[in-house]
Amino acid sequence: MWKQLLHRIYNERKQNTWLYVELLIVLAIIWVAFNDLYKSYQLSTLPTGTNIENCWRLRIGRSASTSVDNQPDFSQDYTAITQIMKNIRQNNAVDAIGLTVNSMPYSSNNSNISMYLAKDSLNNKKYVHGVLIRYYNKDVMRVFRCKDIHGRPLADQIPAIEKHYIIPTKSTALKMAGHTNIVDTLVTGFDYGPMPILQIAENIRYSDYEEVMDGCYEVITKKDLSECIESEGATSNSVQVCLRMKQHMTQQDMENWLNKNKALISTSPLYINSATSFSHIKAGLNEYFVRQIKQGVFLVSFLLVCAFLGILGTFWLRTSQRRKEIGLLMAIGSSKVHIILNFIYEGLFILLCTLPLIILYIGYYITTGHLSSHDEIVIPTIITSVLSIITMSLLIIGGVLISAWSTFKIQAAEVLHDE
Repeated sequence: MWKQLLHRIYNERKQNTWLYVELLIVLAIIWVAFNDLYKSYQLSTLPTGTNIENCWRLRIGRSASTSVDNQPDFSQDYTAITQIMKNIRQNNAVDAIGLTVNSMPYSSNNSNISMYLAKDSLNNKKYVHGVLIRYYNKDVMRVFRCKDIHGRPLADQIPAIEKHYIIPTKSTALKMAGHTNIVDTLVTGFDYGPMPILQIAENIRYSDYEEVMDGCYEVITKKDLSECIESEGATSNSVQVCLRMKQHMTQQDMENWLNKNKALISTSPLYINSATSFSHIKAGLNEYFVRQIKQGVFLVSFLLVCAFLGILGTFWLRTSQRRKEIGLLMAIGSSKVHIILNFIYEGLFILLCTLPLIILYIGYYITTGHLSSHDEIVIPTIITSVLSIITMSLLIIGGVLISAWSTFKIQAAEVLHDE
């Protein structure tokens, strides 16, 4: 059977060449589309480096300016802010509370810096540009349960004596030194001069649908935090009080809790104006990416319909041109199933012949840096390649079945008479 199949394919090599090109192009496009969708799905399942479960962002208001939109200035209110936090921390329902400036997760106000190891020579500096920096102290790290690369809480590793430390993420450490054994090494690129590396943190991501970013935490002291707020004219957007509750709360539960504890959440002239869950903040940031994924799914669906119609037209033309061959096969006793299987085998064999070029294309896609780790290479490539081949096979089978259905209406006697 295979010898006859190869013989038929060779005899119609001119037509099969065009079919080969068509299947190759469609398969490549489907693979790229599936790979992008799978990549988005895979990113959504990866950790972001921070745990926002039961976490809330508290907004501070001033009695004389109760509207958040008025952006009251808190540059002279550091003491009052910390007093409110101290009061809230005493509540039994509270797990942890911390204060930061423009550094909370899922915030568009995060800053970026460039950094390198201080020991590098002048001609061997490995700058890491665009590093996402977050100014955290021990309290904020407890709120978001930040961990090192071994899964240990970073808050437990910060010394009691306040000092400037830097905690780069794994990706940043690898770019600077090529490995993660750089604890206690000095890093340059900060306002306070070279700072020692306290630990290596888990990788962080800006959102659930973006890849790992080069990042670091700068461990700030109370004095740094006070000076930062006082010098920058801090507003309700930049002053970010982050709270972790022990139990899950809905928005209504949190509002009831705030109303119940008005004495705790106010220190004249400041008070807690409102609370927003980080789950809600994350959903708002991810909305753009979710919309992009939905558009991608629609585009892939439209692409599959177009590909099916194209393949259907191609096989319709092929079967129409081979009506005599089909009639003769029917005249000598071949069943419809046998004839259809021959057409399907031809299509699938030509599809398999496209695999070497597709493998070369995937290899180029990998080596040009679109994929960076072993898991990112092996798993998505295998899954999306298998899905693409299965999809193309189903399109070919569907195209053959529909196109052959009308051709089987021919009578064998008509073909013999024509011959």
